Amino acid sequence: MSLSLVRTELARSVFQAPILSAPISAPGSDQGPGALSGPIALVRTMRESMAERKLIELVNRGEWEIDKRGAIWRVQVRTGCRWHGTKLVDVERRRAEHRTPLGYLQVRAVLAGRAKRLCCGAHRLVWQHFFGDIPEGLTINHFNGIKDDNRPENLEVVTYSDNQKHAYSIGLIDQNGERNPTAAIDNATARTIREAFATGLCTQRELAHWLGIGRHVVGDVASGRSYLSAGGPITIPRQFHYLSLSRTRRNGEQREPPEAIAAILRREGKLP
Repeated sequence: MSLSLVRTELARSVFQAPILSAPISAPGSDQGPGALSGPIALVRTMRESMAERKLIELVNRGEWEIDKRGAIWRVQVRTGCRWHGTKLVDVERRRAEHRTPLGYLQVRAVLAGRAKRLCCGAHRLVWQHFFGDIPEGLTINHFNGIKDDNRPENLEVVTYSDNQKHAYSIGLIDQNGERNPTAAIDNATARTIREAFATGLCTQRELAHWLGIGRHVVGDVASGRSYLSAGGPITIPRQFHYLSLSRTRRNGEQREPPEAIAAILRREGKLP
């Protein structure tokens, strides 16, 4: 089916209900927030599949080589122009991949008669070269978690969900503590909160006021519900949960931190 016909059918499907009987996730993304579905994901899936099939032809024709360690080499290049014709010329053997900002290796090429550059993940090309097509709905996972290690024995086909679980299990995805995009404080501040609150000389509300953060943040950190990797004693002296150590707080005023608390805050740079 030609690409123009595919676009026509997709455009027609947008104005017909239902669009698809089930959502289709974009390659490389797991089901969940931000996952594409419907015609948009279908277009991206088809584009990536077409690019991979076009690029694997370069290996079959001998322009690229894939060695037993999964490295892709460029051994021929196409020269000339589309008006006067092109030809293949042997070149010194060199790597065809380049590293992406995410750490993966990627290959790209402009084929004869095409104005647009085609891109493909090198690990996906290596798998297809040694083992055949990637089954629909599956993706390629690296056993050891090293994204540029494309040895055939280091690759496996898994579901997108299993790919995400594997990344969490080996620490590739770490959103604990200050690594979380929504983190309100850093690990040093969390450790300060635990050490100060463990003294029993202040309430959560007072500690939050001195640090300029929300009381719920202090409560979650002190109880160990968040920032588990930050360190510090996880202790909740219940008699200090709602205890006001100064009656002036009832009038909206705040007391100065005791010397023991102030020493901890100064050590961590939270007080001048």
